[in-house]
Amino acid sequence: LSLLLKVLEGEAQLVLFHKERALPDLGNNIKCGNSLIGPDFYEGKQRTMFDEEERFRINDFDWKKEFPKILNRKNPGFDIVIGNPPWGGDIDSITEYIEKHYPASTHGYKDTCKLFTDKALSLSRNSGFFSFIVPSALMLQPRYVDVRRLLRCFTISILWHVGDKVFSAKVAAPCCVFVVVKNPPNHKAEVSILDTVALNNTQRAVVSQSPIYRQFPQAIYSMTVNETFVTYYRELRANEVHIEDILDCRDCGIKHQRVGVGMEQKGKSDLASRIYYTGTAQSQHDHRFLIGSDLNSSGWYVDCSARRYFRHDYKNILNKNEIVYFNRDVFDLPQKIVWRQTSDKIRATIIGPHWFANTLQAGVLRNQNYDLRYALGLLNSKFLNFLYIESVKETGRVFPQVKMAKVRTLPFRMIDFSNPADKARHDRMVSLVQMMLDLNKQLAGAKTSHEKTVLKRQIDATDRQIDKLVYELYDLTPEEIKIVEDSNR
Repeated sequence: LSLLLKVLEGEAQLVLFHKERALPDLGNNIKCGNSLIGPDFYEGKQRTMFDEEERFRINDFDWKKEFPKILNRKNPGFDIVIGNPPWGGDIDSITEYIEKHYPASTHGYKDTCKLFTDKALSLSRNSGFFSFIVPSALMLQPRYVDVRRLLRCFTISILWHVGDKVFSAKVAAPCCVFVVVKNPPNHKAEVSILDTVALNNTQRAVVSQSPIYRQFPQAIYSMTVNETFVTYYRELRANEVHIEDILDCRDCGIKHQRVGVGMEQKGKSDLASRIYYTGTAQSQHDHRFLIGSDLNSSGWYVDCSARRYFRHDYKNILNKNEIVYFNRDVFDLPQKIVWRQTSDKIRATIIGPHWFANTLQAGVLRNQNYDLRYALGLLNSKFLNFLYIESVKETGRVFPQVKMAKVRTLPFRMIDFSNPADKARHDRMVSLVQMMLDLNKQLAGAKTSHEKTVLKRQIDATDRQIDKLVYELYDLTPEEIKIVEDSNR
């Protein structure tokens, strides 16, 4: 009905009440059927094998029969294909069929969103336009790499990382809109990038009316990790390596689980209540441990005062199908970096010998030439967090998880310790980071609002100095600095 009312817009009253038919016949425009399944679904099968209800559910659709003029012309296909394809639909019963008909989009992980993308491309004419709104995961996660390779065969015109809660406040999944022109991309092809992930829907609506796009070379998508469709890319420079080459990043906190049971049964376990407790220590051998929420929201400071314990004799408590594992060598280290696992950005600090749960992740120095505080300054900087957030696009999720694989590939700026100027930068970072650690510790113990205000101002000023030093270390251009700064507003 809404479509019929739409076609009446702008019609004069004389036309509407003339004897001629006012409403056009849309019968040839609106078709109903399963877009993914053609009549060949029944080949080699007897239709009598399927009852009426099953045939109605399959609802095969013959595109060439329903749209003969469009799909049988010299340049077959639709001028424009747009849509909001179903995400995560049930396709278990047609797995064999889709693997045969959609080989380019069924490598490993299968999803209706991938299949509809594949189908839409096949229905578009050469030089036609194709646009979908899809989960941002399709642009970034490894399991969607096959469909990204399919899209890269053509010219990606626009890539809009919209953000979450697009359809309703209850649907938190981050979304992305792309526009593809069905032409092979030339070596100079550029994607127009728009990023509104950090904005609410009202702000996005304003931005979308007069979008300011950032141009991004499409060829870079063949060079990114897992060929992800990032909105910012920077190759490692001669004086940079991946962080994992300097900092051993580990997910090594205390973990416990039941094995050999389904997800539903795992959630019913009382194992945690048996191996952990709070209050007064019941044994001098039990271990106090930290959790992610002990680290403050900005990083830099961890509250170690919680009386939370892990039983030293936990092995005597375990049932046959229960396991507990951790890395005591890391716990006993005199220094290591830790950061919250449940977070949309890296929030890190340095701790001494201490046990911790799997809600904290750790970084241990591989190269002792560097001061651990230098690595902490890089990790907590705006620039490295910008790079991290760009690679995962999880801002706004209720329970975002820090992706260890993404942290490991962040660029680490090496220091030439034989160069006095470079060594001075390293030492200045160490000094600024120590100042941040001290100021945040003082803030945690501050009593008066005046004292807190003064300390917060000092923290903000020191934080800005760290970011400025990081921009210098990584030799960012003014344009790159503006992109990073704008993303943090």
